[in-house]
Amino acid sequence: MEIESLVENNGFNRNHKYGFSYFKPPLVGFASVNNPLFSDYKNIIGDFHYHPKEFFEPLAAPCEYSLPFKK
Repeated sequence: MEIESLVENNGFNRNHKYGFSYFKPPLVGFASVNNPLFSDYKNIIGDFHYHPKEFFEPLAAPCEYSLPFKK
């Protein structure tokens, strides 16, 4: 997957002195813009939080990702 490769091969994801990476492979997922969870975010986080329909009007399935830290 392109996002996984981008994280794995990025120089900022490496501690060059000790030879380890900071992040595990990213968690990647897709969701429908009609998922009610996105509307809940406005109530939970605040009105300033964009709904995907407001931010990515033509998009049908926004891509979400998270970078989990290694221990």
